[in-house]
Amino acid sequence: MKVRRKNESLEHYILKRVGVQWLWMSGFRNIAIEVPIGNYIHDVAGWGMTKYEKRSGGQPYGVIIEAKAVKSDFTRASEQAKQTKLTAIPVAKKQLFIAPVGVIDVKDLPLGWGLLEVKNMHEVTLVKKPHILIPKGCQGTRLGDEIAKTNTALLLSALGLL
Repeated sequence: MKVRRKNESLEHYILKRVGVQWLWMSGFRNIAIEVPIGNYIHDVAGWGMTKYEKRSGGQPYGVIIEAKAVKSDFTRASEQAKQTKLTAIPVAKKQLFIAPVGVIDVKDLPLGWGLLEVKNMHEVTLVKKPHILIPKGCQGTRLGDEIAKTNTALLLSALGLL
């Protein structure tokens, strides 16, 4: 299992890395890339909670980040979300897009999704906070399981055991 896919642009790969870093800096400690859920592979997924939520006794939850390097990729993903009702059945409590500045207009975001904008491929700004998509008590533990499976497969592959 490779970290960067052969058909993946360098800009998309860097956006995923920036998404991982943003989750880490936010306080999440269980993070993976290329996390499969059903027929869809999510670019970045995190399980945990922010530093503030830890201090206030919060419960861990899932966050999905989808990287979109170009407008056409975002448009295609938005159409796919409408057709598959991806936003109606969320797998994470919070879902965000990450894109270079100007690629995604806030008004075009699917219901509930947030937006991280990246300038100079490393400066991240949370432009729009995501709305909580999973009701309290339903924390989407399947996402946490898939993150663990993805990270375990990556480790085993790196060790030559898979």
